Amino acid sequence: MTYDYSPRVLQQWDWPDQGEAYRQKFEHEQRRAVFWQARALTAEARLAKAEPKQAPLAS
Repeated sequence: MTYDYSPRVLQQWDWPDQGEAYRQKFEHEQRRAVFWQARALTAEARLAKAEPKQAPLAS
């Protein structure tokens, strides 16, 4: 895919609007990452508590 950097295209591009859209997308992805990290920590804690303590194997 080639990009068109002609003056007409550059003048038509809504720079402030695109900047705002990218900022909102970035903030949304940050919130998603925090949410899923918290879910992973909760699941790990639950698994650690639920795992039965296994006696060490005699060798």
